[in-house]
Amino acid sequence: GLKSLPPFLWEQIYQSTFKSLEKIVDLAIDKQVDFVCLAGDIYDSDDRSVKAQAYLRNELIRLESAEIPVFICHGNHDYIENTGLHLTMPKNVTIFNEEVETHWLTTKKNERIAITSFSYPKRWVRERMIESYPKREETADYHIGMLHGSVDGVESEHGTYAPFTLTELKNKNYDYWALGHIHKRQILSEDPLVIYSGNTQGRSSKELNSKGCEWIQLTAEAKTHLFYSTATIQWEKVQLSLKGIERLGDVYQTIQEFIQTKKNNKQSLFIELRL
Repeated sequence: GLKSLPPFLWEQIYQSTFKSLEKIVDLAIDKQVDFVCLAGDIYDSDDRSVKAQAYLRNELIRLESAEIPVFICHGNHDYIENTGLHLTMPKNVTIFNEEVETHWLTTKKNERIAITSFSYPKRWVRERMIESYPKREETADYHIGMLHGSVDGVESEHGTYAPFTLTELKNKNYDYWALGHIHKRQILSEDPLVIYSGNTQGRSSKELNSKGCEWIQLTAEAKTHLFYSTATIQWEKVQLSLKGIERLGDVYQTIQEFIQTKKNNKQSLFIELRL
């Protein structure tokens, strides 16, 4: 139903996911991060457009210019078997294959990082892929797992894929798990860090509140995370009481005054107002 909106609003929605990617890259460069992890479903569906791929590639080139590596695993919406056009990605990008594998990275501080993940070879992956993840690499300063899948016991409208339990993750003794698939941000554990960052831009009125990415800091003393909003549009549902109001003009004035209190300079708000 979004395409029935006025053209200027539809254009904002269409551009919003691209703008959120720009914000992630801006943040990564500003923070001079050691690397970026993208945990699957980079594209909205298997009908990926040339524009979307080109836009992603251009943003990854910005990270390459800043000497920031990127690690990508494909999920159920952008699985590897898809026959759509695949643009060649820059040399700073590592894409995981369909079997669980570990890639290594040495940071500018000479820290050895092991990153383990896999990419979906097809839309439906029902197997417990977590069982193929190795235990923590003893020679690594930090070991990170990327997993696009569903945690057992948590209901989701996004379907069950590559299921796992929190206990299974913890038993691997990794320092951080970057989870994908669930659109809602969820912190499953603080020690070790196990986080669904959610999606970077709410795509409908069902996907409410702040959307963005996680900035992770791992040190020998502590493991910390900060959430950064990247959405240019935020969806909200609010209730407004009209108790005691009888004239239509007063109803209109009440709504206008309420909307003024919600305005901000950081993002557009799409508000579903229940009176």
